[in-house]
Parts: sequence; structure tokens; C-alpha cells
Amino acid sequence: MASTADGWAPEVYARFATDRAAPFDDLLRLVSPARRGTLLDLGCGSGALTAKAHVALQVSSTLGLDASPAMLGSAGLSPGVTLERRDIATSLPDARFDRVISNSAFNWIPGHRSYLPRVLGLVAPGGELAVQMPSNPDSAFSRCALEVAGEFKALLDGFSYRSPVETPELYAELLARDARIAESRVGTWYYPQLHESVAGIVAFAQGGLLSAYRARLQPADFERFCAAYRDALERELGAGPVFFAFRRVFLFARLKAQA
Repeated sequence: MASTADGWAPEVYARFATDRAAPFDDLLRLVSPARRGTLLDLGCGSGALTAKAHVALQVSSTLGLDASPAMLGSAGLSPGVTLERRDIATSLPDARFDRVISNSAFNWIPGHRSYLPRVLGLVAPGGELAVQMPSNPDSAFSRCALEVAGEFKALLDGFSYRSPVETPELYAELLARDARIAESRVGTWYYPQLHESVAGIVAFAQGGLLSAYRARLQPADFERFCAAYRDALERELGAGPVFFAFRRVFLFARLKAQA
């Protein structure tokens, strides 16, 4: 497995392409087409799903932003789609877009109470925003990673990943109180996984959650981290088969048209 400075490994992420595409397809169903309009994808990864959204939403131009050179380096060319390296946590475009989407990216960005209003500022009047975020704070998937991070505290310089994703109720209130919004919806979907053993959960986590630790550990230490994570999961869930009810939070907003 190739190691990258930013922790992302495109080939590992792609192992569960079908599982990762399912919530993206549900995200797209929230958004109406914008014929000859513009689309912004915040956290576009390799751009494969960005290209899919470009076609599905019938836009004329699409901009995908991602901070990972590893993921962007695996991208293919798609007509009408431009991919750009940019840290969306600290730098957002000046332009406005008819449609703005974000798939499994907000969960890496802190401070959603202030960040979400900033993202809404990227949506053109009458435009739409749709966001999907993994959120499993009370699951073994997350608890065991935190447990192992404590064991590797010295090598990680005290780092541990804690999801910044808020409760669905908080997002519902933020959107309801925003005077720019004409319509909003917030909800959760579960994408159940059944694995023969906890090794399946570890493999899935290496394409997302554990990338934060891959970025901070030497390859041999990361392998030890994954082995310890597997052991922690097995202590809690058993040898297998194991079930994981993967929860994702969705939000949608349509802005008011200009008077």
C-alpha cells in the first residue's frame, strides 16, 4: 500500500467504491438539475463522483476542490470538470454556484456552526446545497480508534481524531434560522455493513477514518496501529461475522431567489 504525506491512499479508498457511491447517489437525489448552470464539489477526492454529478445535474461547468494531492493525482479528465487543489477548511472560492455539494468532507472540517454559513455564501440565489457527512461517534468504529490513538499517543504527539459533525437537530436549527434559505431538510441514513470479521471494518476504515493516523505515522507504525485497532474491535464485537450500522447525516438547503 502506498503511503502519502496527507494520509490518503486512493487505491485503499477505491476498494469500497460501491459502498461509498451509495450515499453519494442519495446525496444527488436531494438536488435538482441545473441545466447550463455551475456546480461546486467541496472535497472532490479523485473527481470520479464529481464527474458523475456533473452529468446527473446537467450543469455546464463543475469545479471540484480537494486538499489531497494523492487523491487529485489519481483523477482522470472529464469534459466540463475542473479539479483544483485547495484546503476547503481555510480557503473557499469567491464565486457563487448554482449547485454546491459536499460528500464525506465536512467530517474533516471543524467549527460547523461558523463553517456552514460560509458555505451557504457560495450558493447563488435560488441555488441549492446538499451535504453528506459520516457520523458514528458512539460506535465501536470510532471508540476503538480513539482507544488505540491513546496507546500511540507519543508517536502521534497527542493527536486523536474526533469528528466535528454536530447533531442533526443542530443543523436543522442553523438552516431554519438562516434568512437566506427558502427550504431546508436534515436527516440521517444508515448504510449497514456485514463483514466476515473485524478485518473488513479495518479495511474500510483505512480508506477514511484511519487516514488521519496514516498521515502522522511511519508505515510500520501505521501497520501496528491497524493491528491494534483490529484487536480492539474484536474485543468489543467478537471474531465475526460483525455488523456495522454506518450512519451518515444529510442536509439540504434551497436559497431564496433574488427579489
